[in-house]
Amino acid sequence: MAQARHLPILLDDPNIETVTLALNYVCNSRCSFCFIEPELDMKLPDTSEERIAAVYAENKRRKRYRRLILAGAEATLRADLPEVAARALSEGGFEVVRLQTNARRLKDASYASELVRAGISEFFVSVHAGSAELDRILTRNPRSFEEMQVGLENLRAHPVRLISNTCVSSSNVDGLDELATFLLQQQVPESHFWAFIEFGDIGQEREHVPFARSVPKTLAAVRRLLGEQRRVVLSWFPRCMLADCADLLVDHRDDTLIHESFARRSRDHGAFSCHYQTSCRSFASNCMGLHERHVELIGDERVHLTPLSGAME
Repeated sequence: MAQARHLPILLDDPNIETVTLALNYVCNSRCSFCFIEPELDMKLPDTSEERIAAVYAENKRRKRYRRLILAGAEATLRADLPEVAARALSEGGFEVVRLQTNARRLKDASYASELVRAGISEFFVSVHAGSAELDRILTRNPRSFEEMQVGLENLRAHPVRLISNTCVSSSNVDGLDELATFLLQQQVPESHFWAFIEFGDIGQEREHVPFARSVPKTLAAVRRLLGEQRRVVLSWFPRCMLADCADLLVDHRDDTLIHESFARRSRDHGAFSCHYQTSCRSFASNCMGLHERHVELIGDERVHLTPLSGAME
């Protein structure tokens, strides 16, 4: 079995208050657009107790990060997740613990309650479809939608921050209106939508979708949510295409402690560019432009982009 190698324990940008810690590389779904699909195939070991303890000790000593995001693949498949979360607060110096999850195990109300009692106060739940039929295609699992829905219902019984997490790809772009309906029905108060990114050629080329197609459908869903007083965050869409929703764009990423395989791949294949980058005031400040793999497969879509001129406010 391959041995885990990691980034340095903690990074050094003082403006970043959140760090994501990947706890494992197994999942009970197999989403067609998963960032770490190659790492799942490698059957990597869980992040060790020694590694977790080192992160906690250094953060407590340095008071480096305020929020810890516990992620995976699927962190709820770790039997010690409640203990890991509780120790983040008692031993790690963190003020807030967020769980990134597909919520399938949260169908067990007692387990959801256990995680809340352990100190997890924010739940970032993957919701990529508004129907069981489409979800089955995306997650490649026939039970994921029903279990996720029950998980959402169980979380609503607790005073936690509930956030949905949606990847917009070619597989679900035509189902975003249905997704918005589902999120409203489930009373999800905050939703994040991110444009699909493939870090390198990892066999996900079918998930790429032109922004000329995805942005209008995404904005239609977003405006429905905003109209019902929901909070929305967008990531990795071209800012100039977002019209009245441009201020929802947040391309900033939090620090991530993850296996070196993914860290290296995201570094080697993480370039963004824009045809108008030398003349647009937003590029590299509050807009990343287009990811390199998108440009490679779709093109730079320059005809749909408008450089924002003038000084930044």
